[in-house]
Amino acid sequence: MNALLRPFLFTGFLGVLLVTQLCLRQVGSLGQRSTAEGEGARPDDLEIKRQALVRRHEAKQRIVQALVDGQLTLLGAAARFRDFDSRPPEFSWETFRRVYLGDSDDESHCWEVIAAIPVNWDDPTDRAAETVQRLVAELQGYVDRGEPIRLPALSAE
Repeated sequence: MNALLRPFLFTGFLGVLLVTQLCLRQVGSLGQRSTAEGEGARPDDLEIKRQALVRRHEAKQRIVQALVDGQLTLLGAAARFRDFDSRPPEFSWETFRRVYLGDSDDESHCWEVIAAIPVNWDDPTDRAAETVQRLVAELQGYVDRGEPIRLPALSAE
């Protein structure tokens, strides 16, 4: 494995954990705001938001698996991540932009996808490791050529 790639992936993994933690804190703070406003905490609302976050995470895992299986391109997977990030519950775009650095949100979504691929670097037969290396090279190629990264629009599902 490329020694330069390992720190990037570790940083990406930490980024995924940070974004997830901040999303969960955001959901938790919604209940605190309700209480502060005198409405009382609404456990049902918090549970609905938690379930939506879980569904978002599970959908992203399916997208990543389809990418590793060769059923999606990097740009297609990133477009799907963008779509899920744009749906309720609230998504912390500020945190997203701090964690996944890119010249645009579209490029940042590509890095988000790559960072979400679970890799077992100790297993030489792990297709995910090969996929990550290929995708990093592909994305770096866009950046090196100065090509703006534009994710495709998704049709209404």
